[in-house]
Amino acid sequence: MEFELPQIKHQKLFEEYKQEAYAHGELFINGDGGCSRSESYKEWLKFDKNLRDEIDLPQGYVGGTTYFVIEDGVMVGTLNIRHALNEALRKSGGHIGYSVSVRKRRQGIATAMLKFGIERCHEMGIWNILVTCHKENIGSQRTIEKCGGVLEDEVIVDDKIILRFWIKGEDK
Repeated sequence: MEFELPQIKHQKLFEEYKQEAYAHGELFINGDGGCSRSESYKEWLKFDKNLRDEIDLPQGYVGGTTYFVIEDGVMVGTLNIRHALNEALRKSGGHIGYSVSVRKRRQGIATAMLKFGIERCHEMGIWNILVTCHKENIGSQRTIEKCGGVLEDEVIVDDKIILRFWIKGEDK
């Protein structure tokens, strides 16, 4: 499994990933840095680089780094690390967002992705990491707990219950 920064060569892989999610009724892809909602993949790549470099951030955005997770030439997941939290991300979203392709779930990929995300956060100096998930997403809850997440509270966002977990690290 490889974690790659998005490039033009990933366009077809991402489209296949997105179509699989949509075919299973998942119309929002967590951790894709907004790629699935963009009208143009090429324009999104520019936007993604600006987020990563924290240049010309639109109002309400924070810097972020998106990774595409590739295994055997197929995209199996998306991962987004937010470099900081704003009010909205503090409530729902957190520092790390991720998704795993429907056909690859329950194979440890989410755990590997979250561990990678935690390591990248630590490299950026983020030691207390907020990760959230919908209450009905038991798989994500278990993944977060397996990676050291401790439930702080529940909040309601758009009539959905969001669980807020903190993964505490030691400031080096």
